[in-house]
Amino acid sequence: MSIHAPRKTLDALGNGLLPECNSRSLFKDRFADPEAKDDKDATTRKDWFRALIGRSAVSIERLEWHPDGSILLHARLASRLMIDLAGGVMENANLNLDRYGLPVIPGSAVKGCARRMALQALHDWIEHQESKGSAERPTPDDACAPCCEGFEKPAEMLSAIARVFGWTPEDWKTDKNSKEHYKSDFAWACAGNKELLQAAKSINPDHETFAGTIAFLPATPNCDPHLELDVVTPHHTKYHSREPGYENAPDTEDPIPVFFPAVKPQGENDYFTFPLIPLRRAITGDIDLAKRWLAHGLELLGIGAKTCTGYGVFSVLDDENQPAYPARFEPILSESEKFLRDWGNKILNSMSTRVFVITASTIQSDTELLRVFKALAADKLSNLKDPFWNPLKIDPKGKSLLTRITPLLPQP
Repeated sequence: MSIHAPRKTLDALGNGLLPECNSRSLFKDRFADPEAKDDKDATTRKDWFRALIGRSAVSIERLEWHPDGSILLHARLASRLMIDLAGGVMENANLNLDRYGLPVIPGSAVKGCARRMALQALHDWIEHQESKGSAERPTPDDACAPCCEGFEKPAEMLSAIARVFGWTPEDWKTDKNSKEHYKSDFAWACAGNKELLQAAKSINPDHETFAGTIAFLPATPNCDPHLELDVVTPHHTKYHSREPGYENAPDTEDPIPVFFPAVKPQGENDYFTFPLIPLRRAITGDIDLAKRWLAHGLELLGIGAKTCTGYGVFSVLDDENQPAYPARFEPILSESEKFLRDWGNKILNSMSTRVFVITASTIQSDTELLRVFKALAADKLSNLKDPFWNPLKIDPKGKSLLTRITPLLPQP
């Protein structure tokens, strides 16, 4: 494969050394082939990216240098990651690598993820209040609810968001653009409520601009997660290019695969480290808020490109390197649904009655208990004299269960 490199690089390394370049980072930044295309050329983008992902990162020992008061949040990459795609010479196919070839998530992206999560949670809180017509807090089943903990009013939360992440004069305005969208994220979060914006602004120091109280440093992996080739396949290139004859996007175009590199999901013992450092204007609790918002943002929103299709999702880890929120994506089940899930496909008979009555007795709601019986023996509910019920009538707890559901059964 021919190597394209700046003249200074050629002079420094010499032509004879170019094929021996094993540095992933150097190869990406200095030996890209801008002439490679996704077609039948001798050298394609796919070939070049294969050469890139075939190189490994350099393993080095990293020293702990973070100052006192800083927090390190560890999170395992659960899906492919694409970060800084538009920043390289290979159009829309870049990766942010450090000098050793390890993928890096810029601090600006980390801060943006945490800020977006905080504002989304505030937006949902205010929207919930408006729908209920009261000052109700988010319900426990709201995935964003933990981000609002510790705040009595939305204005207090918006004030904390502004303090942690900083602001400019434009953040406090309620102007809209031509599409009727708020120009300010603050205004979007509180639905343009000027009184709320003013109340939040008055809580913080009277600065025209403010940089924020927490520094979000770049995130790096504890070891090389490796890269792999990904692909997106546009089906209507000529339509999007507005070529004559393709105004209605007919299904006559040949799809053209576009290849690009992505960071692979991490294994069980691997993770990215997200350092957070309090700055001199930070107050007590600011760094904990930043960590909370970042942790939920990494899991609920993701980071990098194509997050809406599942890329860039992380699993936040606790101090023992285990998932911090293991039940986050489990469905919220009613008492009857939980019972039936655990009961499985077992049949209620004389052999299983004892286990059944002990477990079913923990169901607090009579209505939920009736739903269990409907699921297991719907055809028997109209006749409690059926032999099917005899094992329950013998057991004291079984009798109690029947006593609870009898008033709810249709009367003959």
